[in-house]
Amino acid sequence: ITLVGCHTHPNNAYEEIKTLVNNVYADVKARLKKRDSLSYLFNSLCCLGSLCVDSNDHEPIIMMGDFNASGAYLNKKKQAELDKILNNNDLMWGIDHFSDTTVASKRNAYDRFIFEVKNKERWIVKTRIFEFDKGWKNKKASMLVSDHYPIEIEL
Repeated sequence: ITLVGCHTHPNNAYEEIKTLVNNVYADVKARLKKRDSLSYLFNSLCCLGSLCVDSNDHEPIIMMGDFNASGAYLNKKKQAELDKILNNNDLMWGIDHFSDTTVASKRNAYDRFIFEVKNKERWIVKTRIFEFDKGWKNKKASMLVSDHYPIEIEL
């Protein structure tokens, strides 16, 4: 499993997410493919042709973090453009646009996962938002912990 963490600047969220998907993801995928090719060659030569799983086709690449991918930082038009970019790369959002990852009163899905569609059923059991302050009487205390809820992924 390859994890890529990212925190985008709120004013540049669209451009930074686009770069993450178009450039960083492509680079990580190429590096994994190169690593896997070398592993396969090594296993073939040293282990008398033992089978090697090509992890580039099976191991997930998961991009995650505070992408500021909602609300005032990313309007619906830009969200739709990013949806197309993800779709063109066979990627998907692991936390949807309508989720709330903020402790604040406004509902925004700033924090996200992005992963490969082909690996969703094989690797991803579920994603969720950990609303750590559920049941707390003093919501102001939540802000002392964080202004964002943690996002979780179960593999």
